Amino acid sequence: MLAAVTGLVVSVGLVLAAAVADGQVVATRAAQRSVDLGWPLGWVHQDQSALDPPLPARLSLASP
Repeated sequence: MLAAVTGLVVSVGLVLAAAVADGQVVATRAAQRSVDLGWPLGWVHQDQSALDPPLPARLSLASP
């Protein structure tokens, strides 16, 4: 039982770390409307058009 819980905690930690560490380079304001994050599949989708970084920019997980 303890091994299963430990495995679950480690898995959740790795998944969250993959989303936070991932980034996408965008070159246009239109590309900021569709930022896909997550590795190996884009499982977090964000609209970051409210941000105003100098372009091109590497965008990562944004939280309000």
